[in-house]
Amino acid sequence: MKKFLNYSYLNLRFIAACLVIGRQAFTLLNHGIASTNSIVYFFVLLFIIGCGKNVDVSGTVTFSDDGAPVPVGTVCFVPESNIFLSRGELKPDGTYKIGTTKTTDGLPPGTYNVYLDGTRKLIGTNKVTDATLDETIETPIFEELVDPKFHNKDTSGLSVEIKRSTKFDFKVDRYKKGK
Repeated sequence: MKKFLNYSYLNLRFIAACLVIGRQAFTLLNHGIASTNSIVYFFVLLFIIGCGKNVDVSGTVTFSDDGAPVPVGTVCFVPESNIFLSRGELKPDGTYKIGTTKTTDGLPPGTYNVYLDGTRKLIGTNKVTDATLDETIETPIFEELVDPKFHNKDTSGLSVEIKRSTKFDFKVDRYKKGK
């Protein structure tokens, strides 16, 4: 079951289309409308078309003011079709590698809008006493690192065209308190 859940939405749509087309093809075969060879050639062609190759995408995310790396968060790539999301975790040095069905398996060529998620750094905890439960609960305190406009694909202003394995470096603005 876990392996099935690793497939992207795009792959699931392709598999569903193959099942529908396969059913129609065998109906044509059973009624004598299509030959066995034409059905086999059709499925070979369908397999070749459906097996597009992902390309490696990596890079670095830094702050625009001083070039320091963004140490935490996720870089998200969304294709213009909006049918799947590819992402890569930021390492403390600001580097990332993108994955679609696995953590670093790349993504299909195309145009993508890019945004950042989870760019909050844990700076401590706050102890809160819950009178109804008569216990103390620790809640995390986070510091936002990146300007909120970079948290949405429509406002980030980050877009890339991917044709082959490549590296994309992004510069983002720091969060300004009181903004």
